[in-house]
Amino acid sequence: ETDKLGNFQKSFMYTINHHHTGHVLVVAKTIPVALELSTRELTLYPTFSFLAENGFRTTVTLYNRKNYPAQFIWKPIIKDKGMAFSICPGKGTVEAYKDLECEVVWHPSFSSPVTGEFDLHVHQGKTLRLKCFTKLGPTSVQFREKRITFNHAPIHLTTSKTAILQNLGHNHAYFQIVDANPLPGMIITPFQGVVPVGGRTELKICFTPNALMKFDSRVEVAVRNAKSLELRIGGSVEVPDIQLSVDSFVFPGVYVGCTQKMPFFVENKGKTHARVTFDLSHHDDFTLHFQPDTCRSPSVPHLYTMDIDAQSTLECSLNFTPKEVAAYDFNLLVHVNVSETLASSDNTVTNPSPAGSAKHLIVPRPQMLTIPTQLCKVQATVLQPPLELYYQDLTFQCNLRTIQLGIVHDSNSIKKLHLSNISKQQLMWKLDLNAAGKAVDDGFFKFSLQSGILIPGQHIVVIISFCPPSCHGTYTAEVPLLLNNDTSVYRIVSLSGCVNSPKINFVPPILILTPVPLNIKTGADVRIIPQGYLRKTALQVEIPACDYGHNDRLNPLSVELPNGNFIDVTLEGKNIDFVCRVNFCSSKPLSCMKNIYFVDDQKNRFPFQVAATAENCLLTVYPYLACHLKDQQIILKSDSNKIIYSNGENLQHPCYIPGTCSQTNSTSNCGTITNSDYENSAAGEDWLPIRK
Repeated sequence: ETDKLGNFQKSFMYTINHHHTGHVLVVAKTIPVALELSTRELTLYPTFSFLAENGFRTTVTLYNRKNYPAQFIWKPIIKDKGMAFSICPGKGTVEAYKDLECEVVWHPSFSSPVTGEFDLHVHQGKTLRLKCFTKLGPTSVQFREKRITFNHAPIHLTTSKTAILQNLGHNHAYFQIVDANPLPGMIITPFQGVVPVGGRTELKICFTPNALMKFDSRVEVAVRNAKSLELRIGGSVEVPDIQLSVDSFVFPGVYVGCTQKMPFFVENKGKTHARVTFDLSHHDDFTLHFQPDTCRSPSVPHLYTMDIDAQSTLECSLNFTPKEVAAYDFNLLVHVNVSETLASSDNTVTNPSPAGSAKHLIVPRPQMLTIPTQLCKVQATVLQPPLELYYQDLTFQCNLRTIQLGIVHDSNSIKKLHLSNISKQQLMWKLDLNAAGKAVDDGFFKFSLQSGILIPGQHIVVIISFCPPSCHGTYTAEVPLLLNNDTSVYRIVSLSGCVNSPKINFVPPILILTPVPLNIKTGADVRIIPQGYLRKTALQVEIPACDYGHNDRLNPLSVELPNGNFIDVTLEGKNIDFVCRVNFCSSKPLSCMKNIYFVDDQKNRFPFQVAATAENCLLTVYPYLACHLKDQQIILKSDSNKIIYSNGENLQHPCYIPGTCSQTNSTSNCGTITNSDYENSAAGEDWLPIRK
């Protein structure tokens, strides 16, 4: 070896039998490490069967024809237009007398340069240059609709339209919007993109005008290696005409805790839809209700926004529920089309056309406009409540069995509503049953009193009975309470009645026991969760027998109730759950799925499904043997009644075949392979008993 380049000569002298002398001259030439390229110029052609981003790729081969590994690295030459080619691997080693393929990929876009160069730097060798070229195929692209119309676009609101580009050619098409901001407040996205072969690409046009105008614009779309396209966009901008049916809201006297409603209408007389916002952010006691449901701002809870179509009316109501004695006098701000800002148009790259350009015709010139905020006067006076209610929300419960037997209702179906006059004046009160709902109309809720007069300091009790039909269900009612013949609601008495029958849930809902060998007891705890029992109830358990065949019926299942078989009820009327244990043990091979029935005093039966298996097949009982590997041993009884205990050795045991010699001396601490046909085995043979 030598570290110097050039010619190498060295003479070696030799002697034969100490008499004959000679010389050998070694001549060599040392050259640097070198790699060869399969080509210096590489051309990439489109492949439409590939994805658009992977359609241009090919390979270049590096040859190492020398007897030494060559290390290399690719370095791109970046020019003014940038670099759209990449090569992989970017660096590596080519072994002696070997070659390596490198993949060159062109990353397409509308502005990607079609030429690029790489320098191949070889360690301690010469640098080679690779030139890359891309040949784009012809393509054909067109708009599905050549004109997009914005008719009556609302001012200060965003209107979106979609234009679709279709590729009808055999190559992927790359496009660019020449002017993505053809009009003030209009933005077209994406600015650049690709239309795949046989596919389509959507252009989203968002228009948020801030001035009145009529426009007719032409948007140019440049397509690479094809002629440009033109999209016509026209329309007009309109101002909504919003009017409220009232100029002011006056709540002359509202009691603390009461809710008074003031209905009104919002009408849009304009030609375009509008967005109306009511600002109640500084007045928590006031709420706005309308259909469809109120849309509130997530950052400001009491900012109500509604969308109203052109030439339509929306019914609304302003509700006032005061929490303390006070007086209110303020202006309710009503904004039109101010929920969206025009900040998005300021952040876009604009390319404004010169004034008078034929591409963007706006006649007449845009007129900047700001919609003024409307003001509605709100005045309210809050009064001290004269009538006090106790237990305003009442809940009833009935048992279906008691209804069917006609038993007298107990405290769960009879409630008391207490009314007290805490003012210094006589009060006339009335429960408006006509507005209470269907449950009251059908007689499911009955009242001992519906109206009356209370002198100062007087207290009365209204008894409300729950009389539901003989079927399951929940019944509700909202009963308005009126004072002094006033139509406004003083309080709402909420009634809720539930008819339920007793039921029992089990956790788990179904019990699947692990398969066990014969004569081995297994079991699991089950939680019993009773519901709907109004008094202490006893449970009985019914366990069906299992059929072993040949009229042989046994009962391998059993149930233990360590805490008793009674369902207890707390003073609050809640049922107390408890635990039972389900056991299984069988002396014969058995696989069953049975229902255990829990029966209460009313003869209601609640099934609980149990699945269990017992046999001596190693494959079946392997999970049990694996869990009890350390605390239980497996023994084998042979024909000669010789017992071989497990000594912990891991030996395999051959399969037992009836009628053959079974004097085997093998043991296992995992289990033995046995014949599952127990009934046909030799008499007196037992397999896989477990000794604890």
